[in-house]
Amino acid sequence: MKVGIKGMEYDAQVFKVKANKKARNVWMALSLILSLSYTSDTAKGLHTLPYYAMFMAVCWIPFLFGVVVLRLQGAATQYYKFIVAVGYGVFYAFVVCTSESVLSFMYIFPLTSMLVLFKDRTYMVQCGIGTLVISIASSVHKFMNGMNSASNVNDYTLQASCIILCYICYVVSIDHLNESDGALTNSIKADLERVVRTVEQVKGAGNQIMDGVTVVRELEDENRQSSTTVVQGMSELTQNNNVLHGSIRGALLIRDRSRDQNKNQDRSHGLQCADKERAQHPAALRKPRESQSNQYAQNQPCNDLLDQ
Repeated sequence: MKVGIKGMEYDAQVFKVKANKKARNVWMALSLILSLSYTSDTAKGLHTLPYYAMFMAVCWIPFLFGVVVLRLQGAATQYYKFIVAVGYGVFYAFVVCTSESVLSFMYIFPLTSMLVLFKDRTYMVQCGIGTLVISIASSVHKFMNGMNSASNVNDYTLQASCIILCYICYVVSIDHLNESDGALTNSIKADLERVVRTVEQVKGAGNQIMDGVTVVRELEDENRQSSTTVVQGMSELTQNNNVLHGSIRGALLIRDRSRDQNKNQDRSHGLQCADKERAQHPAALRKPRESQSNQYAQNQPCNDLLDQ
């Protein structure tokens, strides 16, 4: 896992620490290289000891001050980049104003190329203006001290042109990096919004499915209750049918018994009527057979009653 990225989280403080450390390392490397060069020149007698002592003081005191600030304020402090600009700017101004080399103006470029890491457009413009002012002041100082030939003037013009062009490139690079970061950030936000919308849609679809499942369960419960009610109704209907069937059978038995009793009563009543008739007319039994038809006609009501 890369430093500065913890899981899926971005830690800006870690990148600030890395930028400060890289700027400090480049500053220290330039100071060491120039210190060794001036030490060698001093040993060769090209520089006096007071000048060498002044050079070493201007070179290392700002650097050590920056190291102390990093210790006290923290490695991610935002003030360190201003210490780099001011501290190394003072050292750069001392070198270009006192050096007779036409290449001394280039000592600023290795460090300023690292300042792009801060991705601060305003900060880089301010550094460019400061560097250009120092270069112009150095050119004027040298011109006033006798370095005023046509070749020297061309060198001064070339120096200013190179400084302006380099800083323009730095600013354009910073703009490009910021634009790229902004586009990436917007793309991530857009992707995140799409993911959120998709999640919301999935959540909504899930809720609808759950609602549908709930409705199906409720319908199932209602159908189960309706089925139970129907089964109970069928059971009650069966019981009522059985009761009705039993009642009908009982009524039919009672009717049949009543009919049999009525028939028996009618027969008994007919026999009684016949017995009474015989008792009232005993002599009629001895009449001739032709008189029996008349007697049968007289007894017809009784016979009809017996038939009924």
